[in-house]
Amino acid sequence: MFEITPYVGASLIKFGMKREEVRKVFSEYEPRVFGENSSTDGYDELGISLDYDNKDGVIALVFYEPAQVVFKGIDLFKLSASEAYKLMASLDKDIAIDGDGLTSFKFGIGFYEPNYEEEPFLPVEAIIIFIEGYYDSIYKEKWYLKYISFKQ
Repeated sequence: MFEITPYVGASLIKFGMKREEVRKVFSEYEPRVFGENSSTDGYDELGISLDYDNKDGVIALVFYEPAQVVFKGIDLFKLSASEAYKLMASLDKDIAIDGDGLTSFKFGIGFYEPNYEEEPFLPVEAIIIFIEGYYDSIYKEKWYLKYISFKQ
């Protein structure tokens, strides 16, 4: 189980943690590269990928099944996209919504569901947590592409 602490990390994985430290916590990683300035290690058996900056520090975690992700005592993968929206809207009045899901910059959490606008009752497919400024950087809007590539 991964318990989210906004802008800190999830359980044993903290933002800024070095790649080698993470690899000691988990085993069986698969290195992945997306562009020249970003790389990711995937742990598909756990349902998590970690995005690193150019100094090998963790800057984002993307969760997908079979991960169990908890925020404020709620198992987020048990929520539909619309339930995720209701939860986050009750906590953050400034959530950003687009056709693929929603993002709370207050908590550093995003929810991905590719058909969010058409079918909001589908389950959330991926959850990202990120460092402050993540979406202001060169990594902006790339996390869902990484998730999609893992599913293929």
